[in-house]
Amino acid sequence: MDTIEETGTSLLEHPQAQVLLADAEVTAGQVWGSHRRLEKFLERYVPRF
Repeated sequence: MDTIEETGTSLLEHPQAQVLLADAEVTAGQVWGSHRRLEKFLERYVPRF
């Protein structure tokens, strides 16, 4: 894990990182409808790689 040299702490332990991580949390209900769009996207673009 990356650390901040001066303090030896993880970048993820930084207060600003904690705020960003808390904002990034989602529930299953929030992403439930996305699975169909993601499947269509993968069907379309994965063969190109």
